[in-house]
Amino acid sequence: MGTDPCSAMNYGISHKIGMSFGNYQLLSNIVLLMIVIIFERKLIGTGTFGNMILVGYSADFFTWVWKEICHAPDQFNMNLRIGILIPALILFILAAAIYMQRDMEQHRMMQYLF
Repeated sequence: MGTDPCSAMNYGISHKIGMSFGNYQLLSNIVLLMIVIIFERKLIGTGTFGNMILVGYSADFFTWVWKEICHAPDQFNMNLRIGILIPALILFILAAAIYMQRDMEQHRMMQYLF
């Protein structure tokens, strides 16, 4: 139970070169942004920049909270991982549903306006 392949790669590279995950994630996102600007500029929105900047730094922040404030060990047994996974998955599903619903409402409003 880890992370998506791209973030896992970025985490591994950032750890190997001694850079924080947030900084490396931002640099890799800037490279991807340049590619998107060249080929599909219309896909860029305000959420693109928020996601591009905040994902790595929020991961760094919550990793710090998890280790320094909660004093969590680096490895957990499978039962504890599943115990953490279930509420986190429920929270993720709720947040994704709210995010998608907002996008659908905004899309409907744009249809009425134009």
